[in-house]
Amino acid sequence: MASLWDCEKCGYNHYEKASECKHCGTESNLPEMINQPKHYNDESGVPCCDVTDFMMFNGGNCFKYLYRCGSKFDDIEDLKKAAWYAVRAKQKGEFYSDGDWAYLIREVARYRDDAIHTAMIALRWCRWSDVVVAIKAEIARLESEAADD
Repeated sequence: MASLWDCEKCGYNHYEKASECKHCGTESNLPEMINQPKHYNDESGVPCCDVTDFMMFNGGNCFKYLYRCGSKFDDIEDLKKAAWYAVRAKQKGEFYSDGDWAYLIREVARYRDDAIHTAMIALRWCRWSDVVVAIKAEIARLESEAADD
């Protein structure tokens, strides 16, 4: 099991949250998980919530899981959740008019590769079926890589 955080001073491996190192007392270097978690703030410079604030529930959640894919623990699980929300967005007829959020999605998508990029661009235009196809392609790629290891 991987440690939750490692003390920068003494290197002690922590397996639970703590405000300071149990070994040497140094303040925790546990990443911020409330206000600015890294998995919702990336190299695009566009925080995930700046996009999802403009979206309806299902589309926003689909985007959220695409956004954080590669930054948390289980990419395949995140992608399956994104696909699930894309299907619901299609069922509910979620549609967005062009606006700031569409520009922001394009900016975020520039920092994504292949199928995730394709899914985000399709999401930008509310092409939910295309979003699901792109997500399923990425899931298949990741599962194939895992089988090869």
